[in-house]
Amino acid sequence: MRAKKRLQLVQGILKEAGIEPERLAMFNLSASMGPRFAEIATEMTQRVHQLGPSPVRKRVEEGLIVLNKELSLVEPVKS
Repeated sequence: MRAKKRLQLVQGILKEAGIEPERLAMFNLSASMGPRFAEIATEMTQRVHQLGPSPVRKRVEEGLIVLNKELSLVEPVKS
């Protein structure tokens, strides 16, 4: 339950940041479910491809924000 609540919290944060919350998902699997894991990995890859490039990446490419790679922070570009 705690992990599901945290997932929902992070999805809300992503949405507020302009990032599709569908980019993040949680699945409960056992170690014996290798084939299902492979299916989920394929499904998530397809989902991300359908969503397209990250909105953050688009903003970086447009020069609207700068990623601070040392601190993993997103900083607005100062005019």
